[in-house]
Amino acid sequence: MKKLWSKDISFLFKNAKRNQNNNEILLILNKIELNKIENQDYCLLDLNRVETDLVEDFLTDLICEIGIGEDGEVNQTGRYIDDLIDVFNTRDSE
Repeated sequence: MKKLWSKDISFLFKNAKRNQNNNEILLILNKIELNKIENQDYCLLDLNRVETDLVEDFLTDLICEIGIGEDGEVNQTGRYIDDLIDVFNTRDSE
């Protein structure tokens, strides 16, 4: 089972709350947070395929919104988001 660190969850919540249309993402993030390991700085990901795909879509949209610099290149935030997509990508574990 993959891990999602607390700083990553905070980043996701912060960006999901920027848009009122992200209620479904916020519910998924709340579900992830319920799997926080006591006395640890991470949560275990236990999502179904639909939830995982929704988070991946959200992150892909987020790269387009804040992850590309004015020069058209992926910036540091975009690289961070890309790393998060890798965490949620279930295709590598199938």
